[in-house]
Amino acid sequence: MRWGEVPFPKEHGGWAIFLIPLLIGTAAGGKFTGSTVLFVFAALFAFTARAPLVSMVLGVPAGKSPEVWRRNLWIWFLTYSGMSLLFLFPLLALYQRPLLLLIGGAGLSFLPFHLRAVRERRDRALSNQLLAAVGLTLTAPGAYYVATGVLDSRALILWILNAAFFGSEVCYVQMRVQSLRLRRPILRGTACTAFAAILAGVFVLSLFSFLPPAFLLPFVPSPLKALWSALKSSRRFQIKRLGWLGVAHAMGFVGLCLLSWSLVY
Repeated sequence: MRWGEVPFPKEHGGWAIFLIPLLIGTAAGGKFTGSTVLFVFAALFAFTARAPLVSMVLGVPAGKSPEVWRRNLWIWFLTYSGMSLLFLFPLLALYQRPLLLLIGGAGLSFLPFHLRAVRERRDRALSNQLLAAVGLTLTAPGAYYVATGVLDSRALILWILNAAFFGSEVCYVQMRVQSLRLRRPILRGTACTAFAAILAGVFVLSLFSFLPPAFLLPFVPSPLKALWSALKSSRRFQIKRLGWLGVAHAMGFVGLCLLSWSLVY
């Protein structure tokens, strides 16, 4: 197996959903220590361990020996998993963070659904991408717990904020794609309904005082971006432009989220 064939996550969106909540959770925890470094590497190798499994589900490429191909993928899977456990062990034994097993188990529970979607060629379906957003954003409460040693309502709020934001971003991209493919207004369809439901859910949680009102601030740009896209609709789908817009919006979310966090806590 050449280096170019090494199984490694190549989805840029997946990396963003994995790393940005981790950054927010660490910043919200207020500490960057050795335990944070251990968690970053444990989570990183756990994330990359998914890639060999996805390759197995997709099947053997033409011209490859099935036995050799599967053996190499298992070697990479065990290597990634072993490295993740290697960095996880000190967090459990030395830093006394046993609830990481709960967070990791929650994240692992999403994997069978993802692999099934990959096998059925539905990995780009809205439902699968929303599940991925919910699972990958567990790095936010995980990083917060590692930094503070406490898994409380604040950790849950971090998860909700990140899952809601990246879930809405997944919906927005699908809205743009469906609008072009089906030649219809962007503010229509299943993705638009899910987008509105996510933002409405955040508002309802704030209305019933589960989320402090300040946490509505990071979500203000989302409906504005959707409305702007509806007014500036184009028949040309510029994927690079959409990608850079997503990066800028994500960075803005980080800033607004941490600003809101500082105002509340």
